[in-house]
Amino acid sequence: MTEQNNNNMETWYRTYGYDRIDEVTVEKYTDSSVWIDGKRNSRNSDHYSYFQTFEEAKDYLLEKTKAKIQWHRQQALNYGKYWNDVLKIEEPK
Repeated sequence: MTEQNNNNMETWYRTYGYDRIDEVTVEKYTDSSVWIDGKRNSRNSDHYSYFQTFEEAKDYLLEKTKAKIQWHRQQALNYGKYWNDVLKIEEPK
């Protein structure tokens, strides 16, 4: 893990949720961390991800959203099957 950008601050892009990209000023960074306001942050966490370009941040959000859409489609197919199974249930005689 090599520390980079020791003296120059850079504008990076932080993603949050599925639809938010904020500009942040990164003081220094490594392969796994960025420093903002003197605090170390993981480049990828449960809440935030940091990218050097806006395009990378946007692509990340698009892929994240695409994966969630695919997951929901699969869930809808599963529940559609349950719906059909319930419709076939008959009252005991």
